[in-house]
Amino acid sequence: MGETLNLSELMVGEQATILAVAVPDKKLLSRFLGIGLSPGSKVKLYERLPGQLVLEVEGRKIALDSFIADKILVSKEDRKKAD
Repeated sequence: MGETLNLSELMVGEQATILAVAVPDKKLLSRFLGIGLSPGSKVKLYERLPGQLVLEVEGRKIALDSFIADKILVSKEDRKKAD
């Protein structure tokens, strides 16, 4: 397993696996699950914009507010494994 951090801490181009989504609003959590932001999903940070992150999830690009990305715990893929 790689380094554990918040989704908002990824650098552009880095990939990670979602470990947990700590969003208190059940409607918002349901929405996240519907777009593939669920534990076990692979995500890649595609672009960083003011106040937002653009992620690639299941081949789709989605924009996510940075404050919400702070509530998503991920495990960054270990680059040494890929070598």
